[in-house]
Amino acid sequence: YKAYGWQVIRVEDGNDIEAIAKAIEEAKADEKRPTLIEVRTTIGFGSPNKSGKSASHGSPLGVEETKLTKEAYAWTAEQDFHVAEEVYDNFRKTVQDVGETAQAEWNTMLGEYAQ
Repeated sequence: YKAYGWQVIRVEDGNDIEAIAKAIEEAKADEKRPTLIEVRTTIGFGSPNKSGKSASHGSPLGVEETKLTKEAYAWTAEQDFHVAEEVYDNFRKTVQDVGETAQAEWNTMLGEYAQ
């Protein structure tokens, strides 16, 4: 893509959220050309026995490997499905609140047009 004049940004660690956010901001700063952000990841990352292996792709981890993965992340291993409160808090802050503000602004503008 570089040969076509694109901005190409590489993130070496796909689990580094700050590096990904920085790459996105860098991409937004260049308004004159398209950007490709290449993110290097490890298949099955976090799975103690299947990380980096094709066995983690195309089929479920299985009950025991899922339990081991949850334990590796210090997550609640007993629950089949659990979302940490921090995830909900982050969603509210970054998506829900921003969306509600944008909708309120849109409704105000729409109301002004109606007058």
